[in-house]
Amino acid sequence: MTVGFSAGYPEVNENNMIFRAVRDGQRFLTDSDDAQIPLAIAPQDGDLRVTKHRVSAFEGTNLEVLLRAQGIDTLILFGITTSGVVLSTVRQAADRDYKLIVLEDLCYDTGDVHQFLMENILNRQARITTSDAFLESLA
Repeated sequence: MTVGFSAGYPEVNENNMIFRAVRDGQRFLTDSDDAQIPLAIAPQDGDLRVTKHRVSAFEGTNLEVLLRAQGIDTLILFGITTSGVVLSTVRQAADRDYKLIVLEDLCYDTGDVHQFLMENILNRQARITTSDAFLESLA
């Protein structure tokens, strides 16, 4: 999943403070370097790719259609920022009845926000674990 905008940022509404700042900074244009997935984790042949234009991975994307078509009912989530992308996506995914796992050490936010969200909010809708513990559980 990537964040990406078309030339001229037609997806950005003037009322959206977060993405208005992205537009004003001319960041995350679909073909720009900052919108690309690093090669080490880039999609492989056959991998599905979703480009989002909002904080939640579900809002305005075809993510749910792809997940349902593939029979996927469990999501493993991580990302930047815990109070933005992770929180918004967990909330929407939980309302859509997905089983959720959040990899705590692969999320980031400033100050005490990350830890607060993990211990008091996200743990109500997702299993919180570390990436190492998750990988061990697959073995």
